[in-house]
Formats: sequence, structure tokens, C-alpha cells
Amino acid sequence: MSDPLIDPTAIHPATGLPVGTVTLGPTPAQVTLADGGPQRIVQIAAWPDTAAAVSRRLREAVGVAPPALANRWTGFGDGVRLIWNGPYRWWLVGTDPARTDAVMAALPPDQAAVTEQGAGRSVLRATGPNVRDLLAKLCPLDLHPGVFPADGAAGTVVHHVSVRLVTAETGQAVELWLPRSSAPSTLAVLLRAGAEYGVTYAPLSSF
Repeated sequence: MSDPLIDPTAIHPATGLPVGTVTLGPTPAQVTLADGGPQRIVQIAAWPDTAAAVSRRLREAVGVAPPALANRWTGFGDGVRLIWNGPYRWWLVGTDPARTDAVMAALPPDQAAVTEQGAGRSVLRATGPNVRDLLAKLCPLDLHPGVFPADGAAGTVVHHVSVRLVTAETGQAVELWLPRSSAPSTLAVLLRAGAEYGVTYAPLSSF
């Protein structure tokens, strides 16, 4: 059953999120949930005996090595990032297909399995002083900055939906990478949970 906050007939075809603005609670809003726009996600899965070689190739192609620690990400301001997604496995994410194509071309098929996953995900970008307070109401992770830092990336659940949380902008923003089929309903849950702080949803400016 759809939530009356979300019009199921007005969904952006490229992102799977609503195209209309929604605001709840006091103003000015202390939390903004924004459509993160179309993102390309390429999963790179190495094997134990090829992980070091794949890491070197990624460092040469992207300019930084994959994260050395679990639940972290590395990348640059141009939007290309490497997000830890399990042992010997990373997401290559970005908005520039040429950049991601170049990285994929640098990986021999005998060293890594490379699969596209972007079409199945939507990205919500959460900003504001009460972002972590809002997420703590719906997510079992410890979101204190000392535990979930500025380069944090972890799989969890938000209101029973599997998501990957990725921090951005020195920890002042948190991205929620959601299954596209669950994105509108999860957005509605986040809006209602954030009403006490004042929350607004900002769609993409162009359709």
C-alpha cells in the first residue's frame, strides 16, 4: 500500500524517487532529503590471489587505492569513489560513464568479476544538523562520528529495508543507497520520522 505522502504516478524515471517536494514539521527544516541523481554502480569482485593486483590497477585508474579497512570508502571530488562492499569487493560509483568505463577497461576478466548494479539503486542524500538523529530512529548502527566517520560506508537496514549508508562531505552528509523498488516507501518513512526536527524532500530540478 502506497503512502499518501508520495504520489506513485510521479516518479523520476532515472532515479526511482518522487518528483514533488514534501515538507513536514517546523521550519526551517533541520534535515533535507534530496534525490541524489542517477549514479552508476559497478561492483568489482576480486579473488584472494588477485586482490593485490586489482587494488594496484584501481589505484592507477582512479588515482587512489581501494579502502584498506572494512566499511570505508576512498575517492575524489569529481564523484568517482570506491566503496567497500565485502572482502575483496568494492563498488565503483560515479556520475561520469567515461570515467567508470576507463576503470572497468583496466581490469582483466581473469582478475576480477565486474558487474553493473546501478539500475537497481536509488540514492537519497541526507543533510542537516539532525541527520544522524533521524537515522538513529530507524537504523541499528551506531552512527556516532567516532564510530561511523567521515569516510564510513556500511550495510544496514532502515525500517526493514536493506540499505548502504555512505558518509560524504567530511561526515556532514549521509547518502542512503536504497533498492529502487523500496525507495519511495522508505522516503515516506524517513519524512514521517523526521517531522519532529523539520524535514524537507528536494527532488531533482529537471525531469
